Amino acid sequence: MNKESFFRIYGELLSEAKKHFEGFTVDKVKEDIDEDEGVLYGCSMVINIKADKKYISLWFRNRTANNKPFSTIIAINDNTSDYGFPLADYLAIRPIEFDRSLLFRYLENYEDAIIVSKRLFEELKKLIATEEMQKLLYTDYKIDVPRDYSPYK
Repeated sequence: MNKESFFRIYGELLSEAKKHFEGFTVDKVKEDIDEDEGVLYGCSMVINIKADKKYISLWFRNRTANNKPFSTIIAINDNTSDYGFPLADYLAIRPIEFDRSLLFRYLENYEDAIIVSKRLFEELKKLIATEEMQKLLYTDYKIDVPRDYSPYK
């Protein structure tokens, strides 16, 4: 698969994000390719979903390995400071239902990234609807989320 095909898929992801997150400003902030001497190893795109005080950053990454891994790294960041935290760390300390399997998948074909992302957007919409996430996105409210949280420590 070539990089143009990946960017077409990412264009569809951006379009879907705009549909799912009406009322937010949804922008692509970066596209990137990982290639060396003409060999494509992967492509990525970062989308920001902006609210009044904070934004949600989604970093979609496809790799071209035989098992076709697709991952999404999500972070909540402040619009005016360096405050932020990874969503995975937040979910580890909060009793919130969220299908974490949507953050990393092995794909049968690369277009499956669109289906996985649509389901991820639905999960994210449910999370955004929670009272705490509303406070985080629309006020100066900040919580302390431990970095590198692991229940195995």
